Order: sequence, then structure tokens, then C-alpha cells
Amino acid sequence: MEKPRKLPRIIEDSLVFSRATRREALTDAWTRVWKNGGAAGGDGMSVETFRRGVVQRISHLADALTSGRYEPGPLRRVMIPKKSGGERPLDIPCVVDRVAQTAILAELGPGLTVNSRIPASAIAVAARCSRQCGALAGCAARG
Repeated sequence: MEKPRKLPRIIEDSLVFSRATRREALTDAWTRVWKNGGAAGGDGMSVETFRRGVVQRISHLADALTSGRYEPGPLRRVMIPKKSGGERPLDIPCVVDRVAQTAILAELGPGLTVNSRIPASAIAVAARCSRQCGALAGCAARG
């Protein structure tokens, strides 16, 4: 009989959360988002518009995350053509949410290896990160 695999615990470690929500970590994450570019999310804010007020936006994001006030923005759904024909939906998060996700991934990333098999449930959790960041901030604030 095969031993059941334990699923990874995503962010129950408040130290990981506190490192990911530092202004320096969010600024590093912003740099990655800026270099990646991409379209505006549901709030309509482009990467270029975010860049114009980046210092204040990063500060506001850090404060919102650590205080538990962070609320992810709306997703923008676009349809992407498939090679086999038809289309598939792609939900684009707001730039600020991509910054938060990137910062958290940077802290979680060292524990993940390229060759490791990540359970589908863990991938699903990561994909829903923008909705969970607000809850995570609340958990970290409660300690």
C-alpha cells in the first residue's frame, strides 16, 4: 500500500509572509512584473501607469498586506485562440496583484525545485493567490 503524500503547506509561516510583504521584496517583485510587461487587469491600470506612482503604490500595497486590508482587484477575462481551434479564457490580474503574487512566489520559490512534482492542489492554490492574499494578510496579522 502506497503511503499518502502530504500536500505542501503554502503560507502558514508568518516569517515567509513578513519577508514577502517588505517594501524591498515588493520592489523586487515590481521589477520582475515591469520586465515581464503584460496587459492591464480588471482595474484598467497598465504597467506603465503603475510605474508612474510606483513608490506610493508599493508603500500602499505593503501597508494593505500587513494590516489585513488588502483586497485583490478584479480580473479581466480575455479569450485566447487555441492551436487546435476554438478559444480558451485567460484571466488577467491587476498589476498590483501581480506584484503581490510575485513577491510571495519569490519567498515560496526556494522551497520548490524545477524537477519536483507539485500536486495539482498546490498549483490550484498558487493560481488563486490573488484571491487569497487578503486572507493570508489577515492570518499573519492574527499571528
